[in-house]
Amino acid sequence: YAPPKSVGFFGGDDDNFLWPRHTGDYTFLRAYVAPDNKPATYSDKNVVYKPSKFLPISLNGYKEGDFTMILGFPGRTTRLNESYALEFQQNIFLPFISDVLQARINLLDEAGKQDPAKQLEYSSERFSLSNSLKAFQGSVEGIKRTQLIENKQVEETKFKKKIAQDQNLQAKYGELFPKLEKLYTERRAIFLRNAIINSMSNSVTTLRAISLAIGRALDKEKPETERSPVFSDARVEQFKKILPETLKESDTKLEAKLVALFLNKALELPEGQKVSFVEERFAGKQGEVRQAAVADFARQLVEEFNNADALGKLFNLSASDLRSNSSVTLRFLLEASLEIEKTRKIEQNFTSNLPRLRSLYIEGMSTLKNALSYPDANSTLRFTYGEVKGYKPRDGVHYRYFTTLQGVVDKDSGKEPFDVPLAIKQILSSKNYGPYDDATIKDMPVAFLTTNDITGGNSGSPVINGRGEMVGVAFDGNYEGLGSDYGYNEAQSRTICVDIRYVLLLAERMAGANNIFKELEIHGKSATASNKQ
Repeated sequence: YAPPKSVGFFGGDDDNFLWPRHTGDYTFLRAYVAPDNKPATYSDKNVVYKPSKFLPISLNGYKEGDFTMILGFPGRTTRLNESYALEFQQNIFLPFISDVLQARINLLDEAGKQDPAKQLEYSSERFSLSNSLKAFQGSVEGIKRTQLIENKQVEETKFKKKIAQDQNLQAKYGELFPKLEKLYTERRAIFLRNAIINSMSNSVTTLRAISLAIGRALDKEKPETERSPVFSDARVEQFKKILPETLKESDTKLEAKLVALFLNKALELPEGQKVSFVEERFAGKQGEVRQAAVADFARQLVEEFNNADALGKLFNLSASDLRSNSSVTLRFLLEASLEIEKTRKIEQNFTSNLPRLRSLYIEGMSTLKNALSYPDANSTLRFTYGEVKGYKPRDGVHYRYFTTLQGVVDKDSGKEPFDVPLAIKQILSSKNYGPYDDATIKDMPVAFLTTNDITGGNSGSPVINGRGEMVGVAFDGNYEGLGSDYGYNEAQSRTICVDIRYVLLLAERMAGANNIFKELEIHGKSATASNKQ
């Protein structure tokens, strides 16, 4: 069971990553297994799974400063990385990706204004893009706000001085920083150019298919030991199999605008990074004339091979066939592939040498501090402990650690994403919260903040108090803490949790799911009441 969108997605993208928060983000799932309580494929003989251990629920609440812990599977952090990596993220990668995401959102909004049906069709994609955009922008702000680069450079300077004073350290770490600097200098010089060419060639289904066919043909010219698994027969056949269905879902008008976006970005590159085959195509054209030419050419690229049969035949062409082909689209994308190939050695040098140097860097920095750092997240089970706590986002502002049902109704606009269900308004009006209100705040809690250290992947993790009882569900982080993937900010990084009492209130009053209370172990003032239910 999932709550209605007006509860589980309340606030939508407007409230995403922000506090105060009033989203009832939760789901009930029931697992079915074989009669021996082991995993099994579907069968009408399957039974409800019975775990040997499960978390009891507490309705006694919490107060500021109370202990909390979370077990979950955080995705990936890069806190141990070198300052060069942080600089690259802050100044090059994240701004570029943010710019592209915003441009794509603008294209979707434009299409939605012209056709309401398209607005609905693209709503999920738009939210995903907007969610990523806010995360990337917040990460840049977080890195700058907490001076992560400067602080890391201070530590690195200390380490460099220590290396200079010790012959043994010189022998082991003497070339570390010069080699790291060389790797990043080379990568910075080619990244934007390559990112734009790759995006231009792979941003839509048709061009991605053509680029794959070209890449495969060029790859076959190499000795077998040097060929890439990306172009294997199995990978190609898998791609061709899903191609017809993917093309059915494509919007050629929107895709042409997306290709035009990257063509324009290529034309905007500074001297020294210009893409010659793009420059030649639009040479002598400026202003509206060039914009019209870019739009026309983008349409041609998208439409020339816009069917599965035509695209499928391209995979049978050799590199020689492609070079002699008169198709403007094939020749253009062949030039794109050859251009990327020119810098492949730099990319390979970066990806093959960085892991070894980074491992040496982490080891050396640990030696400097004379302490081991806890490892970065990598989607494996992690434990984090903290406390219930508000925070100060900026001067003159302090956020308390909880939100209430009154705050939900205060945001009501009658329209998505702030359309409050009538049932919630009636609950607030009655002030009858049953056993779920909070004695400390004397109100009905909705969400709360903790200092637990989480990241993407932790959503849905149980929030547990010091007695091993579940008090909430983690579902988001705050905007001010978005840079925490690169460095945890104790003063401002917060986990946003939905209060378990709000979950149970809605399960009882909105969903009428009283039967589930019989299966829950509830501690606190409502234990007797819930058993009766």
